[in-house]
Amino acid sequence: MLTKSSLEEVKRIVHVFMTEVESRKRTGVPLEPEAINNTLRQANLVMSEKLIRAWLDKHSSYLFWHKDIRHISTLSTHIVLPQIYLHEFLFLATNAINRLSYVTPRLT
Repeated sequence: MLTKSSLEEVKRIVHVFMTEVESRKRTGVPLEPEAINNTLRQANLVMSEKLIRAWLDKHSSYLFWHKDIRHISTLSTHIVLPQIYLHEFLFLATNAINRLSYVTPRLT
């Protein structure tokens, strides 16, 4: 069950994603581990680039942009750039860890 704090966290992540998308004038974040990680960092989250690459390798055929290519392939002037959309970014963000807890050494 989602609590009020987790709903606020999702709201913050969505806001960061939408801000990034508007600044790039695209519909998603580029499908590059560095770009995905930079967007996660803006939400104060972090994920290993190796883990992002492994996730992309495993799930690239299921991503939403990959399905768009089949529908738009008849239009020669439209270029579909690989990107992840909000629902895919939310999945990655919910599996990322808080950046401060990653950087701060444990003193126990």
